[in-house]
Parts: sequence; C-alpha cells; structure tokens
Amino acid sequence: DAKRTGAIHILFNIAGSILVIVGLMLLHSFGVLDALWDEALSSGGIANVHTVFRLVSAIVLLPVCGQFEKLSRKLVKDDVRLGENVDHELSLLDEKFFTSPAIALSGAGEAITTMARLARTGVMSAMGVLEQYDAHTIEVINENEEHIDKLADHVDNYLIRLSPHMPSGHGSDMLNYYIQCFGEFERIGDHAVNLTENAQEFLDRSASLSPTAHQELMVLREVLGEILDYTYKAFAATDYEAARHIEPVEEVVDDLVATLRANHIRRVRDGQCTVYAGLTFLDILVNVERIADQCSNVGVFTLSMFDEHIMNNHHDYIQALHQGKDPVFNRAYQEAHDKYFGELKRIERSK
Repeated sequence: DAKRTGAIHILFNIAGSILVIVGLMLLHSFGVLDALWDEALSSGGIANVHTVFRLVSAIVLLPVCGQFEKLSRKLVKDDVRLGENVDHELSLLDEKFFTSPAIALSGAGEAITTMARLARTGVMSAMGVLEQYDAHTIEVINENEEHIDKLADHVDNYLIRLSPHMPSGHGSDMLNYYIQCFGEFERIGDHAVNLTENAQEFLDRSASLSPTAHQELMVLREVLGEILDYTYKAFAATDYEAARHIEPVEEVVDDLVATLRANHIRRVRDGQCTVYAGLTFLDILVNVERIADQCSNVGVFTLSMFDEHIMNNHHDYIQALHQGKDPVFNRAYQEAHDKYFGELKRIERSK
C-alpha cells in the first residue's frame, strides 16, 4: 500500500504538470498572461504559483482520482504468497502465556492443527500433481512445507519450555500428546514433498505410467484422503471415533500397497511400463505407506488419551487389533477393504 501511495503521488504530479503546462501554453498562444512570461518571480511569487498549480491540479484531476488508484494497482502488483501465512499461529507460541499454562497449551494445539491441515492438503495436492503435473501447485506445496517445518521447530521449543510450568494431570498428558503428534504431521508434510519429486521425475525422464497404473493412483488418492481426514479430525477435535477408524484404513493401505506393488512389477516385466516409471511408481507406494503409518501413530496417540492401557502398551494394542480381537476394528477394516479392493476389481474388469 505504501508503494501504491507513492505511485499515485507521482502519477498525480505528472498528470498535473502536463495539464498545467498545456493550459499555460494555450493561454499564451491566445495572448493571455503575456506579461507574466517575461516577469522575474520573487520567492513569494514562486510560492503563489506553486499553490495555484496544486489547487488547479487537484480541482481538474479530482474526478479521475479513481483511475490513478487502478493504475497504481497495475504498476504495483500484490505480493505473491504461494503458501499460507502462519504468522498468527507463531504469535500464539509466546512465553507470556506460560503464566496460564492452559492458554499456552491451547495455542500450541492450534499451531499443530494448522500443521495437520497443511500436511493433509499437501499430500492430496501432491497426489493430484502425479495425475496432472502443475509447477505452481508444487511451489505451493513446497512453501507450505516450509511453514510446517517452521511451526514444528517453534512448537518443539515452546512445548519443552512450557513443560516445567504445566501441572501434572490432564494438562501434562495433553502436552505429551502434542509432543508425540506434531512430529508425525511434519513427516507427513515431508512425504508430500517426496511425492512432488516423484512427479518431477516423471517429467524429467519423459516417463509415463500405463492407464491402469493411473487408475490405481486414483484409488490410492482416495484412501489417503479418507485416512488423512480421520487423522485430522482425531487430532483437531480429540475425536475418539475418528481415531478408532484410522488403524483399519491403515491396514487396508498396507494391503493395497502390497497388491499394487505386485501388479506394477508384473506390468514392468510384461513391458507395459518402463523401468524408470516403474521405479518411480514403487517409490510412490513407499511414500503412501509411510503416510498411512504416520496417521496410524496419531490415531494410537489419540486413543491413548482415552485409555491408559493403550497409553502404556501401544505395540500390544496394535498387535491385538491385527489378530482380529476387536470386532469394531474387524468391521471397519472389512468395510474399507471391500470398498477399495472393489475399485481395483472394477479397474481390472475395464481393461
């Protein structure tokens, strides 16, 4: 805005000077004010001329001031902000809130929630770039990843400094929960960047996937959207039900990755896909699997806030789920498995 104000001032003076000079030349050509042309001006006369110049310029140009404002916007472009502004979240991480630990903890939670949202958006955008390369989208993902990293650094230091001020009990448990979770969202953001690098590899090597592989990527994008939605909701709202749905979907992601890996190796072997494209596709599967693993961790950490047994025995809890000992898990897993493997079957039938 300051630059635009300066631009308007310059434009106004230029336009005013042109108008006054043209006006004086016309008056002189008609013999008006001839005596003034050869008259020596005193300092007072110069001041008077300047005042008249300003007044005449203001009166004549007043009706078109809006045009100067529009022109200034064309000359001085808005600052391009590719990613989001996280200044608000950073401002919440202020040590002055340590006198009210609950408020300080709330600010940290809001910052981590923003990390979770940016990480989810980054992954989904990156999966879209794998389908349709877009350099601008990649720039946005990279800039938002820088914001995630910045927030992670500040949150880490903030929670460590806040710890001595936090009384034992629920607040202390919540602080530990935040310490566990923010690193998972940071890693999800890292995998989003990895996926954009996979997209760049396809472009740089002029490699392309088979139509079947593209359809399989769409299935992966859908399942990632589901597990990331559950993960965001589980953290942002400390939602028990959302947290319980994460692990079943994570297990389905593992199954999908194993199946798609076998499918793609077969396509490479049969010459349906190049070796370069095949290697990149397999790397995509690794990133997808790790994103789901990070979501699983957030889910278990969230459930731990409701169940002390889970808090002290993460491994045993996961193992019991995978052994089929939880009917809720079994039902959710089967529903997700039928949904996504049903989509794979439709892809096979359409070939």
